[in-house]
Amino acid sequence: LGSTLLTDVTPGKIDLFLSGKENVLSARSVNHLRGYLSRAFTMARRMERFPRPNPVADVPKRKVVKRLPDYLRPTEVPPLLASLTPKWKNLFATAIYTGMRKGELFALRKSDVDFDSAYVTVPAGPVKGKQPTVGGEDDSRTGTFRRRGDHRGRLPGARRQAVGALGGDRPVPAGGGGVLSW
Repeated sequence: LGSTLLTDVTPGKIDLFLSGKENVLSARSVNHLRGYLSRAFTMARRMERFPRPNPVADVPKRKVVKRLPDYLRPTEVPPLLASLTPKWKNLFATAIYTGMRKGELFALRKSDVDFDSAYVTVPAGPVKGKQPTVGGEDDSRTGTFRRRGDHRGRLPGARRQAVGALGGDRPVPAGGGGVLSW
């Protein structure tokens, strides 16, 4: 396609060019290349350098196969936690067992953790046009608080003592006892 004159470029030639790339590129990457070509022809038309319709418009996009995400399996959790240094163990255990996001983890306070009922109260992030209120199981997108169970029995009882022994208000420590920053 590189040595072809612009006047000789057709949807068929573009499709053949993209088909040749399918051996070395994923379908998603081929679609990105198709998009780049489409933008180049659109710009050429806008600048009146290419008087015909955009030939890429008649070239179909490649089908991108969506893969299921690969999650951590329950049998993989104990070896993972055992391989971590004490500095990271509380953070990863909390993330794995509650499903909390990074921002939620670092906003967490000791007072948000209720070991007796096996719940962690997670303050919702700011939502445009809504004031946060205290609610039950509502989603954070509503501007309320939500509660997530920590899978009772999965965390050892020593976890309560470890969190209680930390200085400050945060349950996730840094190496020197301070807050672990990202």
